Amino acid sequence: MQFILLYVSIFLGYFGDSSPEQLAFKYFMEVIYMDNYSDKKAVYFSGMSEGKRSIAGPFSNCFALDEGFKNILYNIKTEEADQIIIQKGNWSGIKFIRKPKSKRLSIEIYRSVKIDDFNYVYISVYKPKEFVDHFLIKATDQEVIEYCQINEVI
Repeated sequence: MQFILLYVSIFLGYFGDSSPEQLAFKYFMEVIYMDNYSDKKAVYFSGMSEGKRSIAGPFSNCFALDEGFKNILYNIKTEEADQIIIQKGNWSGIKFIRKPKSKRLSIEIYRSVKIDDFNYVYISVYKPKEFVDHFLIKATDQEVIEYCQINEVI
């Protein structure tokens, strides 16, 4: 039994980037988290996506040259979707805590929305009663192309 669990863990470790949400989370942790939150050593993330497929956020000024995105942004509705597991991985110096706390950073990842050849993944980072940072990550099936960041103070 332990051998099977080890094999599954190794398999997921090598092929864990198969979903757009996993790819976006990996990029978020490697690039965005390190650039914006490197002083935060503990963060809450459930390891699951939210149960919604959404890009509903303050993203009207994002991706100015992407006409497909602009045309659909105002017409797309948030819809229910199955939650999926997102592998947290091991990030040096960052501890994922089990329960959200009012003084800790929290991350939410929504299910991706496909527009033309791109997947858009909405990631919300917040600290209750302080701020919400909205990230919309644009990616192909293999790589992140760009992202847009909108910040709000609560």
